[in-house]
Amino acid sequence: MSKKSSTIHVEDFVWDEIENIQRSQGISSRNTAIEYLVAEYRGLKRQSSKPVIIVDDKGDVEKKVEKQTDPLTQKLDKLEDDMPE
Repeated sequence: MSKKSSTIHVEDFVWDEIENIQRSQGISSRNTAIEYLVAEYRGLKRQSSKPVIIVDDKGDVEKKVEKQTDPLTQKLDKLEDDMPE
């Protein structure tokens, strides 16, 4: 996988989150922090679509939890879809 050079323009809260990741992980590179952020987002996205296993006195019951899409998730999904390959 090759890396591409790019300039991005994002809101301040995104830069704040990137800086938080840099501090908490001891990372000096913004690019690496952004990679962490994207990996975490993808992991959470995958995790949220899995069925929930509920254990009761009748045994294991698998139930699909309805996922409500909030505006922030919709915006992040659109941004991800619009990202260049």
